[in-house]
Amino acid sequence: MSRPKTGCNPNETTQNPTGGSGAIAVVDAFDTRNVAVDLAAFSSQFGLPPADFTVVYASGTQPARDPSGGWELEASLDIEWAHAMAPNARIFLVEAKTNSFSDIFTAVILAANLVATNGGGDVSMSFGSDEFTQETLVDGIFTTPGVVYIASSGDSPGVEWPSAAEMVGPARGTPDFSFDANPNTGVWVLDTNLFQGGPGGWFIVGGTSVSAPSLAGIFNSAGKFATSSQAENAIIYRHMSSEQGNFRDIIFGNCGLNIGNFARSGWDFCTGVGTDIGLGGK
Repeated sequence: MSRPKTGCNPNETTQNPTGGSGAIAVVDAFDTRNVAVDLAAFSSQFGLPPADFTVVYASGTQPARDPSGGWELEASLDIEWAHAMAPNARIFLVEAKTNSFSDIFTAVILAANLVATNGGGDVSMSFGSDEFTQETLVDGIFTTPGVVYIASSGDSPGVEWPSAAEMVGPARGTPDFSFDANPNTGVWVLDTNLFQGGPGGWFIVGGTSVSAPSLAGIFNSAGKFATSSQAENAIIYRHMSSEQGNFRDIIFGNCGLNIGNFARSGWDFCTGVGTDIGLGGK
């Protein structure tokens, strides 16, 4: 039996990430009114430098608020943890007018253009839907040169779109990569907007909504910007097969009801290549 590898003990961590450059554009729907103030307070709480942060309205005008507060909490999570992982990157929050496909697509296109014109980097998408018959007709949205797209695969059996999009080739499996997405081991998020009718404040949030912005920050901090999602995946899979110590292979776990959704040695449909160890694998 192999011995478990030593990981990072969060109770003994004394340093924050210090890297990041270029840009990370986070796409969310509706308007999050207190987002800049909350990000500044989050950064102060955890000893992060002030963020280079901009809110952009994809439709050109300020969207309405989400009555449930769910998208506001999502946006706070996304920008705070993208900044936490890449504190020196420029962060854009691109707000779609609504959560309709057409409005989200408009926001994704704008987000990619912002990344491409600000030194390259990543678009983070912590949203998803069931796959649909005509999805391949819109997969081309995720192909702006100089941009890597990172999408949450979802918190239930099966993989959501656009994580399942063919933006990285028809032979691709998914998910590609893993991150801690357990709601029981979530992260601190500050969102002072109303949430589900109650007051805002500090929340512990988990799931693949944490994974996408955190991995966007980690990829950005590595400082070796890929020119596309295809190029990023090529780097990850090449390092998985030819080098040791870049990824922690996850060999135990259940991601659904089918036998193909169990983790096993090597790449699998449950955990992809596993989780990163440092920045060397990308």
